[in-house]
This record gives sequence, structure tokens and C-alpha cells, in this order.
Amino acid sequence: MSPILRLPSELKFELLSSLDSTSDLDSICNTCRDFRNFRTSRHWNAIENSVFKNETTQKLSSELIAISKLRDYKKPHIISAKLGELNGLQTSSPGRCGDLSELIELRRVIRWFAKRFFVHHLALRKDKVPPSASEISRIEHAFGVIWTWMEASYDFTKRKDDIVETICWAIGDDDRYFEYALIAGDLLAVYTFLRGELEHIGVLIAAKQSEGYLEYLGALSTCLDQYLRTGIPNILLMEKGLDEVKEILEAPIEDQLAICNPFFGHLDYTLTDPYAFDVGDDEDVINHFVSIVRQLRGCSSYKDFVSRPLWNGTAYGIYNIQREPWDQEGEFDHMATFWDDERLVRWGYYPSLDYSQPFKKSTYSNLTDKILRAHACGCKDGWGCQYQARNRTEDDDDFSSEEPNSRQPWGWPRAYI
Repeated sequence: MSPILRLPSELKFELLSSLDSTSDLDSICNTCRDFRNFRTSRHWNAIENSVFKNETTQKLSSELIAISKLRDYKKPHIISAKLGELNGLQTSSPGRCGDLSELIELRRVIRWFAKRFFVHHLALRKDKVPPSASEISRIEHAFGVIWTWMEASYDFTKRKDDIVETICWAIGDDDRYFEYALIAGDLLAVYTFLRGELEHIGVLIAAKQSEGYLEYLGALSTCLDQYLRTGIPNILLMEKGLDEVKEILEAPIEDQLAICNPFFGHLDYTLTDPYAFDVGDDEDVINHFVSIVRQLRGCSSYKDFVSRPLWNGTAYGIYNIQREPWDQEGEFDHMATFWDDERLVRWGYYPSLDYSQPFKKSTYSNLTDKILRAHACGCKDGWGCQYQARNRTEDDDDFSSEEPNSRQPWGWPRAYI
């Protein structure tokens, strides 16, 4: 018998509680029955909490600190100040802002969403192999980034600064912001998941409204259906933060609708925001988060995508490094970047056969244009949908051969809906 197994239970408890990695805790509990039995003991919650605290202390991310920093900034006594006036702002430790207990709770919310994310995606793939530590790390990082963007996107009349400037101030490093271009696929996957989790709310609230009111809202919107399925989730993300979104998702459906009902008619939420991203004639509130990803496109050549097995179902993909990842020809799955290569290969993904550099006109002018063109509109005739009117007058070669229900909302791969 190994000497470590002869230790009394109290010392084994101390040993497990002193670990600083939840993946290490899982690994050691899988080594033998003695440690595995701790999972069903009354001490397990205390062990997990201790290790989670140790791990958070050791791996404080700039995004966790940024979320806390932005929440401090939005408190009434300093919310009227511009960022440039806050250089002397005193914040609590550790790091630049936030006490440890607050940061642990923020990370606990991120972990909750990450688990929910993987349950969803692995069920779609019918894959029973649990996510690896690296896959979990990528998704938790992406949730942290998106949450930072959510906190930075609050009411512009109080923010008084550009969103990117606000994000860079919060994370304390302009270069780190531009590095987000390298995880654009992870960010889009996480955002699409969050949007899907909240998509039902606007539709169900709309079902309780009079047709006259919906026609009124339709006259204010380019596409009321897209506002219901995307605009309202975006407003909830900007207003509530991930912790309150978690509470909404855990509530009964009637409570969800009651909480979210005040945000139903906010069609003009970001239209007059002088610091929001310019996305042309379409509502900023619909494109807001995708526009932030789109703005990162010029910050990286995306060459890291070239050697990865992200071509789904074909061994003949040619990666064009002059185009963004979401604008490749063929079955390039740019939102599969959070999976390990080994898993992708097992699913039948292939690395690029080659890459090319010649300039070739993009199919879409940008990411938001791709999304708008691929949106499967569900507007009723009386809502005055501009997309439906446009489709009736234009001969769209891209979609003319498709069946009405064959297109997925937002145009993402079926596995991400």
C-alpha cells in the first residue's frame, strides 16, 4: 500500500484542500478509491470551495479584475467621472480592484456558465468525453472577456467614453484587448450560446402583447423578429451582467418574463450612443457584441488558424489568410477553436490542405452583414419587416435555392444553435 494511503482522513482532507487546481483535484480523486470516496463525503463541498479559492488566487485574470473595476466605476459616487479623471481612484486589493471573495464569486458564475455551455455542445455532438482542462480554460476565458464587454456597454449617458476605451481602461492593457482577435471564434461561440439561452424571452413576451403594439414596434425596427431574438438578449446582457442572467435562467419561466418585461420596448437603446460601434442603418443593439468582434479583424492575420483542423468534413480546404476566419470558402468552422485538436480530428475535422494569400473579394462586406443576410426572419406581415420587403424585390442568388426552413438563425453552423 502506498504510504500516502496510510495517512489519516484528516491529513488527506488537508492535502486535497491545499491543491490549487480543480483539474488536479479531479485527477487525484481518480487515482484510487480512498480519494474517490471523498466525492461522496460530507467534506467534499469544503474541499471544492477551498481548491476553487486557491485556484482563483493563483490565476487571477485581468478580465475578473476588470469586471470588478467596471462595477466599482459604475457606482453612483463616481459614475459621473470620465475615465481620464479616474487615474487616482483608490481601489481595494488584490490587484487593481475587487476583494478576493468578490472575484471568487465572479469566477464561480463563469464556471456555472462554462459547465452549461459544455453540456449543451457535447449533447449536440453526442460526445461523452468530458471537456479537457485546456478546453475549459478557453471557454472560461471567453466568458470572462464577454462579461467584461457586457459591463463596459452600459448606458452611454453615464459611461461618457468609447466602449473600447472603457474596456482597455478596465483591463489595464491596450495590447491585451487586441489579442482578443486570436480568440474571435471562442468569443463568437460563447456569445452565440448566451444569445440562444435568452432567445425565448422576447418571443414569449411578444406573445402577450397586442398586435397593434407589435406593429408599432415593427415600424421602429428593421426586423422586429431579430430584435426579439437578439436585441432583447443583448439588452439583458448589457443591463444585467452574467450573475443576474444566471438568476434569470434559474427562475421559473413566468418570473423570467416578469423580470425582463421592462426591457421589451427598448428599441432605441443604443441608437443614439455616440460611443457605440457604427453598423450602418441597422440597430446597434442587435449587432453590438458581434460588432466588437468585427472591429478586431484588423488586429491579427489569423495565421494561427491555418494549421488547425477546423475544416469540417473536407480534407481539401484552402485557407485564405487575406480573409477573416468567418469568411472562408467551404466548411471552415471558425467557432470550433475552443475544442482541442485531438477532439476535432476524432470528429472528422481536417487541417488546411494549404493556404493562399491572393486578394479575393469577400462574399460579405463584414461579419454583421453575413449575419443579417443569413437571418431566418419570422416577422408577421403587419410588422413591416424591411428584410422581407428587400427579399421580395431582390434576386438573392445565395439563398434562392434554399427551402424556407433550411436556414439557421444567424447563419451559424447547426451545432452552435
